[in-house]
Amino acid sequence: MQAKMKIHNRLEAITRKWWFTLLIIILMCMPSYSTKAIPPEERANIVLTVFAEALVYRIPKLFPIFKLIPLLLLLLLVLYRNKVRKVFSAYVSLNLFLVAIFQNMAYTREYGFTVLTGNILISLMVALAWFWETIAVRNDFSVYRLGAGQIFMMFLAFFAFWYPIDLQTLTPDFKLHHLFTSEAGLTFCMLVPFYLAVLFVIYPRVNPVTLKVTALAGFITGILTVIQFFILNPAYWWMGILHLPLFLSSLYGLVLAKRILSAGG
Repeated sequence: MQAKMKIHNRLEAITRKWWFTLLIIILMCMPSYSTKAIPPEERANIVLTVFAEALVYRIPKLFPIFKLIPLLLLLLLVLYRNKVRKVFSAYVSLNLFLVAIFQNMAYTREYGFTVLTGNILISLMVALAWFWETIAVRNDFSVYRLGAGQIFMMFLAFFAFWYPIDLQTLTPDFKLHHLFTSEAGLTFCMLVPFYLAVLFVIYPRVNPVTLKVTALAGFITGILTVIQFFILNPAYWWMGILHLPLFLSSLYGLVLAKRILSAGG
């Protein structure tokens, strides 16, 4: 127990450092790998190309499974609270590990086999932060808070998890079946608001390391996606709207994480 506490305190101290944010940014900016040369003028669009042809789309039958499991675990958290918290954290860790692999690799026509190295590293770091929670067990679901902030973040999480979009035209599509059939259960940008919302309703009884790493990675990714879809590719404005929950919930998470870490010294 003492060894676990010592490690946790050390991790908390690391997440307070200014260079921890810089580390996340550096990892995010790691160059992508491809078996074919990427022309310099096309590097800005490599992310869109990989996401459009990601390995995850080769297994669409799994989409409903990865939508139902988080919803089931959420129900179990409401019913059984701390009895299932380790199961929940373990699933989030596994979920984000799978996302790291299957969302950020693709066999593309233009560039051959392509790997978004920075995205993988960021997703793996968040997965490790949730794996640490399965060991530290700091999240406490014995008491829930449902203030205005939490309710708004839950709405954003629902919107992202629903993922109401026609992937052929990238236009709004509010059919309810997307809540259970879309690929959102295997996408980093749609999952982070969902998992952060769970932490928000138990704040401040949360693992600050897990909260800080998840929110920081989500915030930096959110900024990049907002730039991508609203500035570089404004024709994809609806994709930008769908990524706003990631940006806003991660920003909120950073504020809460700072409060906890500051209070802890």
